[in-house]
Amino acid sequence: MRDYRIAYLLLLLLASISIQAQLPTNEKGEVEYSEVVPLEGLTTEQMYNKAKLWIVSTLKSGDNMVELSGESSDQIVSTGNLVIDDVWLIGGKAGYDAKNIRLNFKFSIFIKEDRYKYVVTNFTLTYDVVYDVELRVIESVVTDLGDTKASILENKKNPEKKEEFVARIKTASDQALKELIKDFNDTMKNPVDDW
Repeated sequence: MRDYRIAYLLLLLLASISIQAQLPTNEKGEVEYSEVVPLEGLTTEQMYNKAKLWIVSTLKSGDNMVELSGESSDQIVSTGNLVIDDVWLIGGKAGYDAKNIRLNFKFSIFIKEDRYKYVVTNFTLTYDVVYDVELRVIESVVTDLGDTKASILENKKNPEKKEEFVARIKTASDQALKELIKDFNDTMKNPVDDW
């Protein structure tokens, strides 16, 4: 019987480790997604126009802000919002949901000859924690994506559930960001003229 418990605990530990997203950070320890991507065959103007079209068509929202650099056409800075799918975590007889998950961020693009760089930073994560039996919001959370000490489900009896819940929300956010960045890179590398 004791071997069964040890195996079960090891399985739980491995499951919780695999759930946690390793979010990329910069030298200051802040969450940041960035990469310099080589891109030959396009002028800086063509790259700028592709990036601008992607920003305008993909990150459009009522509170979206786009700042285009002056005459040099080498930089685009935009804010963006992602809606993340609900996250659910069972907590005994009932469960908790993270609903209305929104990730706000800054998406910057820098254009140079034969390459571009994207930098995604300044994350604000907001969501409501809902107790699924009563379907009522028990907590509204506004936090930085990298903050692991967010006030979520202050459960002193079972703190690993809180950590797992936070990890699932971060993993869902990380996956959504990676899909967004992949879409941007695919657009930039697409040989078809989007104009």
